[in-house]
Amino acid sequence: MLLWAGVKTLSLKLALVLLSLLLVGAGLFAAARYQPLDAAPAVPAITLAPRGQRAALDKLLAAVRHARDPRLSFVTEGVATPPLSRTLNILLAGVDTRPGGWGGRTDALVVLVIDGSSQHVGLISVPRDLLVGIPESDDPRAPRVAGRINTVYLAGIKQSGTKRGVTLLRRVIRQTLGLSIAHVVFVAHAGFEQLVDAMGGVDVYVQCPIKDSFIDPHAPGGRVPLDLAEGLRHVDGRTALMFARSRHGRGIFDRARRQQALLLAMRDRLVGLGLDKVKALLPQLRRTVYSDLDVLTIVRLFRRLSRVQRAHIHGLVLDTRQAEPMILADGRWVMMPKPDAIHARLSQLFALAMPGRRVWKCPPADAGLRWRVGRAERRRKLEQHFKRKRAAAARGGAAAAAATSRPASGTGRARSPAPPAAPARR
Repeated sequence: MLLWAGVKTLSLKLALVLLSLLLVGAGLFAAARYQPLDAAPAVPAITLAPRGQRAALDKLLAAVRHARDPRLSFVTEGVATPPLSRTLNILLAGVDTRPGGWGGRTDALVVLVIDGSSQHVGLISVPRDLLVGIPESDDPRAPRVAGRINTVYLAGIKQSGTKRGVTLLRRVIRQTLGLSIAHVVFVAHAGFEQLVDAMGGVDVYVQCPIKDSFIDPHAPGGRVPLDLAEGLRHVDGRTALMFARSRHGRGIFDRARRQQALLLAMRDRLVGLGLDKVKALLPQLRRTVYSDLDVLTIVRLFRRLSRVQRAHIHGLVLDTRQAEPMILADGRWVMMPKPDAIHARLSQLFALAMPGRRVWKCPPADAGLRWRVGRAERRRKLEQHFKRKRAAAARGGAAAAAATSRPASGTGRARSPAPPAAPARR
């Protein structure tokens, strides 16, 4: 037993000695490999990581950016959407006004949905080319004329004035989308510019760089440029209007998202100004803004929207999944509504992301300029297509008429109808 204990003690000492030698050797090796910091080789600033790691890193950087400035966040807290018949729905319309009155097309249509019970708000953008039935009079049995929804207001004005146009547009939206409109706000282009300028400009998040130009008779060369880099940008009224009207990206759908982003930025700015300054802005907008809201209702709406958290604001743009693009026989490009798809999407409103969020990758910065350059060529090709189509239809009609009047025999005369058969004898 004593011998065994001695052997164990000797083995333990040898193990400790070997461990010490290993540690000393490792230290000497590290010292030999050490280099001063200024003599160390340069390390690349960016190292490409696998796709999953890069996505996680991008998400982390976005979270840091959003935590620094909540205006850059698109994260929302979703809830169940109540029936939109129980919500407060306000129609916001941008009108292309004509000289001498409010007659014009409503090329921007957004329905503001406010739910008091859940304190959630939604913005629904309606495509201007949505095909609807426009009643010709107040009579429910009156015939309807097929047309785009952006012409409904103008058709009502031609029938019996501005109030008729507003009433008709409300009626068509209720019949097409199932949304009852409680109030309306119509803003002309000049009114929108004045409103943004009176607010001192707004800070809008530009998700993709944009380069475009717009007609302006007072600008040198007759056009004014639009050049916005990606990021949070402070814009004045004219720049905001160009940002909302640009065809950069996927046409009317990306434009609708930018319009929603501007509305969100305007809401943030108004909340920051406070109620007193907002009431001071109202007299300046009477000439360029038409609304049935009185001052007391505006104050109530302002307090209501001020209490809504930014993460409780949602955006929806009705697109080709809810309306089928098609070309009518007269060459008009329209979108045929899909009622089931529209109602299914509306029922998900308060589970969607924040207004203005882009769902596709960024197009080239000058995509709007390219679209304008190719517009004439596209129109020419479309006109040629329908010209050939009408010619083919005319040839087919002529051939059918010739076949109907073609003589049945080689005598050159059409066969006379046979006399009726004599009744059979009983």
